[in-house]
Amino acid sequence: MSWVKPPRGWVKVNTDGSASNPPGRAGAGGLLRDEEGDWIGGFSLNVGSANSLSAELFGIREGLNLAWEKGFRKVVIESDSEAAISLVKMGDVKSHPLGGLIQDCKVLIGRFWDCQISHTFREGNTSADFLAGLGSAQSERCIYWVNPPQELCPIVFADMVGTSFLRVVAA
Repeated sequence: MSWVKPPRGWVKVNTDGSASNPPGRAGAGGLLRDEEGDWIGGFSLNVGSANSLSAELFGIREGLNLAWEKGFRKVVIESDSEAAISLVKMGDVKSHPLGGLIQDCKVLIGRFWDCQISHTFREGNTSADFLAGLGSAQSERCIYWVNPPQELCPIVFADMVGTSFLRVVAA
């Protein structure tokens, strides 16, 4: 499995969230890349104390906001959380405990732009996972990365050239 470039003229926003169990320190992260896989920007977000689902949704929301603010109007959002994607695609979510956060994502997706949201396996989301880990450990609420952190550069490069990773499924 590997990261897949977006279609020509589109940008891809990979997002992820992480949380320690039971709900504890949580972070979210994400990055924007163009059709060649080149870095456009990224973020790491300290979510505070939260569960993994809310961290995933915070990541999706922040990724959508960042893409919009940077002026991109053809966007593919990818997350490795099928649960978060399902909630964002679901109809009425007002009664869900995370309804406000889910609704924020839905409103952002509903703006006047071409926006698709889809699932990717964690092997295709390694860069976003790295940034989510930074988010959970940082003291600042949100850091916007103009350039990738130095430790992330080899992962971003591996994605750009299509390096595949074996998908290991637990028995």
